Amino acid sequence: MKKLLLKSDWSKDELESMDSYYSDDNISELMEVDNNTIIKFINACENLLGYCISKINLNFYLLEESFDATWMFDINNLDYYDKLIELTNYFSFNDSSLAYFIGDYFKNNNDNFNALKYYNLVFKKGFNLCNDNYYDSLVNYLDLLNTNPCEILKELISSSPIDNEYSVDFINTYLLLIINLEKYSDEYLNYINDAIKIAIPVVRKHQEFTKDSSSISDTDEERDLCELLSLKLEYYVEKRNYTKAFNIYNQLTEEIGKSDCMRYYHARNKYYQQMLEYMSYDYPELKFFEDIGYYKFKVICNASLNLNDYITLEKNDGMTFKFKIIYIYEDEYTIVPILPLLGEGGRMTLRLLMEDNNIYLKNILSH
Repeated sequence: MKKLLLKSDWSKDELESMDSYYSDDNISELMEVDNNTIIKFINACENLLGYCISKINLNFYLLEESFDATWMFDINNLDYYDKLIELTNYFSFNDSSLAYFIGDYFKNNNDNFNALKYYNLVFKKGFNLCNDNYYDSLVNYLDLLNTNPCEILKELISSSPIDNEYSVDFINTYLLLIINLEKYSDEYLNYINDAIKIAIPVVRKHQEFTKDSSSISDTDEERDLCELLSLKLEYYVEKRNYTKAFNIYNQLTEEIGKSDCMRYYHARNKYYQQMLEYMSYDYPELKFFEDIGYYKFKVICNASLNLNDYITLEKNDGMTFKFKIIYIYEDEYTIVPILPLLGEGGRMTLRLLMEDNNIYLKNILSH
């Protein structure tokens, strides 16, 4: 069959015979000839026959061979690896990660010239960012270029095929671009919104998969979504768009609750406090919330403290503010402030204290 394959031209019958042969268990024999011959054969099948079953078989073969190469890498087989990569790229076959694996190998061995050579084979217009496990290599590539990565990342994102099977690497690529953009610009917000649209189905798919298992939550995907929402919250706070900021505050609170990404309470609370500080220029009563961590507040009305009661708390400097009780558990009370413009604000959890015939609530945590 190899002699037939090396002919300069083929009839339709010959192509059918070879396609049948190489679509069986003989695909490794096809790899014994040079790539130009393989490409010529497959193109001829598609042009004359309208199909090429061997091409489908070759895709699976290259993927398996490339996967094996990353596990049993041998620099002495580099010519063979180049052959695999060239065919994969020419036919736009499924990504095998072999090219950027080799790029990483050369970078780790301080051979930046060859590292860039292999990275350039992958990270170009049309690369599918829905693939997995490329992100660290992409960071290596951009580090070697030693230039602002924004334009490269924008081209990769805009030209990537979208197959709705998004990956955490795709989200991280967006984040890498976002942190290099001009902060608080319209473009900055647009990329955050696009990244959130990608992150949500990735997170939901994970949560659906693990909801009936004992798997520990707080995954990379969930942390990425909380990071994006935190950035969006910060953006609206700095833009003084308090209504939108508080909507994102609530969305971030919900995602933290679903994913157990507890560390993001810190970012959420930081931007919430910043929002109240900015709002206090228009609503001076919000200065009540300056430095209230672990404050002890005196209850000065509605001492019954029932669920859904409105109460007024007083700080030791005499400032007061109105709250609503939304949850009670033993001696702990969860309350929300009644904010101007926004209505019910962020939750506070306080513990009941009785001192000198007065009722106090001591701030123990926010959530």
